Amino acid sequence: MINSFILFLGLLLLFIIGKVSFFAHGFIFILLFFFASMRKLSTFALIKKIKYFLFALIIIYPLTIPGELLFYYSFLSVSYEGIFMAIENLFRLINIFMLVMILMNILPRDFFIRFLIKICYPFTLIGVNIERLSSRIYLTFEYLEIFKKYKFTLSRISEDIIKQLESKNINKLNNKITIIRPEVIDYIWVIIFVISIISIQHLIL
Repeated sequence: MINSFILFLGLLLLFIIGKVSFFAHGFIFILLFFFASMRKLSTFALIKKIKYFLFALIIIYPLTIPGELLFYYSFLSVSYEGIFMAIENLFRLINIFMLVMILMNILPRDFFIRFLIKICYPFTLIGVNIERLSSRIYLTFEYLEIFKKYKFTLSRISEDIIKQLESKNINKLNNKITIIRPEVIDYIWVIIFVISIISIQHLIL
């Protein structure tokens, strides 16, 4: 129950992050930074991992968003509005990744697996085999558990993955798969979540 409530709050915050203003992003960043520090999670290590995404935002927005010019040379122009939007989306992206990192640290892996399977369960109405889907989700998490211990280089990523697939570590995969189906409480959480999203949407607008 407590895990469902934490995930519920996390998903609500993810929705709010996409809607709030620039200054609110700064406040959320400070809160998430301190909470991550309490959980002994490194925000700087996370930023280092997504640095290329952040760098792309810094380059694309100032050069493509029209507005009051800050710099102009030949075909290149940088606007104040572009810089502002780049910083705003920079905080938005960092906040989203930080929140996901915190949720994955707090919530057990089995809970995430069960949540994903339950979310996908309605697809059985259009012919999706839930047993096969469940096995693929389980195996994906099992592979991630093994591969996260290894470092992969971009230039040799195919060779590194093949090497790990052929290693003895694959034999350690957990072959026990439990069939999971949504319960009444799950539908109640979905209804509460939808009502909360609609209410927040009206408050923000």
